Amino acid sequence: MEILKSTKKRTVGWNLSRRYEGVARAIQEIKAIIETDPDSSSEVLISRVNPIATENQLTEAQIKFIREAVGEYEEKHRAIKKYRDMYPDDNELFKMCFGREPHGRVTIVEGPLTLHFRCFNVDDYVLAGRGEDEDKIKPEDRAWLEKTAALALTETRLKDLGRGTVSIENVTWNMEVSKPKGREETAEELEKRAKEYGERSRLHEEQHQFNRLFKPIDTQKSNEELISDFKNRKDYSQESVRHLIRNLVKSERVFIEEKLWDEVLALYRGGRKRAEDVYKNLQGEVYDYRERHKVRISKVSEWVQKHLSEISEITVETKYIEKEIDNVFGSEYEADLQKWLSAITVLENKGYSSDEVIAFLFQEPIHNWPKLADRVSAKQIGIVL
Repeated sequence: MEILKSTKKRTVGWNLSRRYEGVARAIQEIKAIIETDPDSSSEVLISRVNPIATENQLTEAQIKFIREAVGEYEEKHRAIKKYRDMYPDDNELFKMCFGREPHGRVTIVEGPLTLHFRCFNVDDYVLAGRGEDEDKIKPEDRAWLEKTAALALTETRLKDLGRGTVSIENVTWNMEVSKPKGREETAEELEKRAKEYGERSRLHEEQHQFNRLFKPIDTQKSNEELISDFKNRKDYSQESVRHLIRNLVKSERVFIEEKLWDEVLALYRGGRKRAEDVYKNLQGEVYDYRERHKVRISKVSEWVQKHLSEISEITVETKYIEKEIDNVFGSEYEADLQKWLSAITVLENKGYSSDEVIAFLFQEPIHNWPKLADRVSAKQIGIVL
């Protein structure tokens, strides 16, 4: 009986690993096709991944996940082609997106999923980054923007060009931080460096958009479900209440986890080829999500208290909630971040390339990465996903 149980467990694990690998192969196939032929239709893309789905016995949910991503790609790419054809002049397209002619030089690079605006004038970059009249931009917002290399925009004045299909590059900042020390550059070297950093920024933002096509559905329980489960258990012990508070607080941290999921994949794709390099990059001011969202975090105690008020059997002082908030957004966040990033190393050690690692990590929210990495089998020598 124990042998049968063990065999069944191994079979389930093998099927799960095989399906992860199948989805990873499908994602890589789609990416390879749109990089060589961005105008490929959804029918063509699906026809290329159908054999992979069959071979790896993908579930209906996994097939639906891929189909929806392909459909979204086609929609976004169509909007990019439409407006690039409608406004072939870079300055005119800048004006249509942001409301005025650029003050400085602007060049636009069209990618499969983005129109990338390279802004050589910082005022143009700030205007595009804020999406509002220049006299309304707060000094602290401008100061933050001036220290960013590039951004994907959620919206522009052209409504079809939203959800990140427009990205902007701060050429002034990129050239400043990449400037060689101790010597002057020739005009040719300067131009070469501008192109290299520009392309790096564009690919980084393009990767963000590809990430969002395959953003996984988070199946964590909602706050309402957590409260309902707690009521049904009827366990009002101190430890049980503390566990509930911690889970409620962690559910409010998901918005940061989603940003990290996207940024880690883009950083890793963009040349940070080790988990340690990604972690180091995330320590910079631009990626300090806790500081940038401190106003939202300051309201977590109020939100948690509101949920707890639905349970008449317990009363919790605010200081206990705030203690859990400090833990979840503080030391626990740092420990979780390193644990999540360790999945990269685990998959690399199993023989997968960086592109293959990314294709695996697409499939799960960041807090599930360690479990995914453990479940995936080691890569067989000679096999290419």
